[in-house]
Amino acid sequence: MKVNGIGKIFLIIALSCSASLADTVNIPLAPTIYGSADSDGAYGGVSYDYRIGQTEVSYTQYAASGLGGGNTWVGTAGVNAPVAGITFHQAAQYCNWLTSGSVNAGAYTIAAGKVTAVMSRAAINSDGGLFYVLPTEDEWYKAAYFTGSGYSDYANGLNGMANAPLMNTDARYVNPAPGGTAPNTVWAVDAGAEEQNLTKNMMGNVFEWLQASADGDLNLPGNEDMVFRGGAAQWLGGTGDEADDRLHRGYRATGIFTDNSHDDVGFRVVAIPEPGTISLMSLSTVSLFITRSIRRRKRIGETLMPVRREPLCNTFGTEEEWFNQNQVETDSDYLAMLFETVKIRSTAAWSVVHNAYGSMDRIFWDRMVERHEIRMVKRQEYRQAVKTKIINGFDTFLALIMK
Repeated sequence: MKVNGIGKIFLIIALSCSASLADTVNIPLAPTIYGSADSDGAYGGVSYDYRIGQTEVSYTQYAASGLGGGNTWVGTAGVNAPVAGITFHQAAQYCNWLTSGSVNAGAYTIAAGKVTAVMSRAAINSDGGLFYVLPTEDEWYKAAYFTGSGYSDYANGLNGMANAPLMNTDARYVNPAPGGTAPNTVWAVDAGAEEQNLTKNMMGNVFEWLQASADGDLNLPGNEDMVFRGGAAQWLGGTGDEADDRLHRGYRATGIFTDNSHDDVGFRVVAIPEPGTISLMSLSTVSLFITRSIRRRKRIGETLMPVRREPLCNTFGTEEEWFNQNQVETDSDYLAMLFETVKIRSTAAWSVVHNAYGSMDRIFWDRMVERHEIRMVKRQEYRQAVKTKIINGFDTFLALIMK
């Protein structure tokens, strides 16, 4: 399907609108985790790009949706406490609300207040917009433990039980270990140490709802028995077995049902942009970014997108050098090997171009999101200023009348 200039503008506007609610309630997202097949045994293999919430969803962020409930820990940790005591269905409706502004429209099909179907990640990626969803176990696991080349035992990037998160420094636990000193409480979602992928409290605070079952099915398990991770205190029984070390990547729990709410279970969100839309936005804004990069370069002596170009064939020498290097004895051998070399180098060059375009595509997207966030903050400040002036003017008017 071809999209003209006006169509591109409408697509960009639609995507901006879909992200505006997340901006308004200030949902911080960790940096993009790029899709690859790497996994740690059964978990962590994610083939698409995504961004996970840097923090758990707070009560303030959740309350903006009007869904109700979730204030379990407000009296203890304030309005920035993690939302807890809500069902899986409520968490899913909140993701819909972030996506579309309606609890009934998004990746989750809602009937009578419950999730009846879930879009697959493939369908989300091909739909043409930005979706907010609950993490699958693979997405959560990779965001917590992936080091870039493998997987660590803990989300702080360290290995070994001796390096488990420290209470009140790295984490708080809503569920204290038997015989331990951990208080049965939580702290604000943005408190605690920053973890290796710039997330917080994946090693503590509350447990978190996850969407997928162990077999990776993107739809709801038939028995509604869900998997959850995070939030539990380290078991202090002393065996050292990872099965008893509840913050270790080897620990996972089940037995939590979608219809039930728990005081020690909250959630964080995942944002999945559709690659086709991102590419379309990037292509339609290339000239804008290049122009502004040049202007910025003139102002501060640098560019936002430095490009270093090198000749692709600078390793070719004279024909004699080529013959000597490859020990070619006949013209036919020479031509055959030359053709093969050109083919290999052409393939490598195409791979370089493809990867470079993918990198620029992500740069353009992140830049667009950054600019949109700045606009939304300014717009919010302007609205607040107008609101304040109206209230002050009304108060002045009342004072004049009362005299």
